[in-house]
Amino acid sequence: MGKRLRIGIISFFVSLSFAWSSLPISENLWENATIGCIDTLENNPIGVWEYTVFGAEAPYEKGVLFVENNNGAHKVDIQLSNGTLTGQDVEVRENTIKFNMNIEGMERVSVVLWVSNDDISGEAYSNQGTFKIQGKRKLPEYKQ
Repeated sequence: MGKRLRIGIISFFVSLSFAWSSLPISENLWENATIGCIDTLENNPIGVWEYTVFGAEAPYEKGVLFVENNNGAHKVDIQLSNGTLTGQDVEVRENTIKFNMNIEGMERVSVVLWVSNDDISGEAYSNQGTFKIQGKRKLPEYKQ
């Protein structure tokens, strides 16, 4: 690559970084964002949630729930200490999330969750019984 071309590419990226850094970024970006078809985060189930399942076995007791909206198709992933589970038959309506998942490929668990602002609560239903779930929305951390 010629010296002139390298200087041109470097100049382009330097200019691009100055232009990017001068863009006004709102401190309240999350408050003004539109996620899916919902205008605010209030009672919006779309997002990342840290949760606890009371009475569940250790690998399933705590985790992170990811709820996404990809052009109207909702997706749920559950990050556990020992891996990730994928929600099936996902339904998201207003402030409610419903989905099923298979534990260790054998046990089917049904989950119903309700969102109230940045709190989530609900129940998981399995062959072992009914388990209460509570959690909080995981918000981005702003570094100053």
